[in-house]
Amino acid sequence: MLAMNARRADLGFRRAGNRVEVEISGPATVRLMEPEDLMVEQLGGPTLCPGGTYSAGRVVLEVPEDAHWLHVVDVVGLGGPVSISAARVVR
Repeated sequence: MLAMNARRADLGFRRAGNRVEVEISGPATVRLMEPEDLMVEQLGGPTLCPGGTYSAGRVVLEVPEDAHWLHVVDVVGLGGPVSISAARVVR
């Protein structure tokens, strides 16, 4: 389940093929989610969202389809403090 203190960025409507980049300094789960998926996950339901768990460095995710997207970074339970850059969309 998504932690309450996860960092979220509302990317608005994005076209398929756009890339979203973020830099992380330690382990974090980085995903793209549609708003409906976020609601399902907050209620404890399962979701299948692009992304995964990464150790550190630059993470680049590709938008899979035209839709409204959120960029979510969650570090709870994965280790010590982690710095996270702002999400950047690359067309």
